[in-house]
Amino acid sequence: MADWAPILVGLLLFILLSPGLLFRLPGNARAIEFGSFTTNVKVIVVHTIIFFVVFTILILAMADWGPVIVAVLLFVLLSPGLLFQMPGKHRLVEFGNMETSGASIVVHAAIYFGLIAVFLIAIGPWHRWIHHQYVCFQSNYDYYQFQTSWKASRPSMDDAKLLHHICL
Repeated sequence: MADWAPILVGLLLFILLSPGLLFRLPGNARAIEFGSFTTNVKVIVVHTIIFFVVFTILILAMADWGPVIVAVLLFVLLSPGLLFQMPGKHRLVEFGNMETSGASIVVHAAIYFGLIAVFLIAIGPWHRWIHHQYVCFQSNYDYYQFQTSWKASRPSMDDAKLLHHICL
């Protein structure tokens, strides 16, 4: 479940914080409007900041910034009405109309779910594997350097052997 936690939390926040669905901050006539189904760039920026703060607080317990960055970028790019709205009012896809609807929030949430699942589940382990290989390369390089030189700034022989054996 730990691998799916950022995806499910992000999906829930994407739906709840979609501008115009539950609330719109700032509103046109008031500071906050409820259920207006309209948006603009300022509203998307404010909702993105709210999304970032809440998602960061919930996900940073895992001590990984990757899911936070991916989720915030997807939130901005997939906010209904900013780049596109699908389904639109008059066509299947409308671009930059700054409006939203319940149906478009559901479609955009499904797209968000698919993309964040691909990025965090499929690509995430590869990122960790590549990082592990880099650390192992560095430790093996340090081990080699220690064996070929007697400088005091290198780690002790026990530390170098430990790192060398962990990465084998």
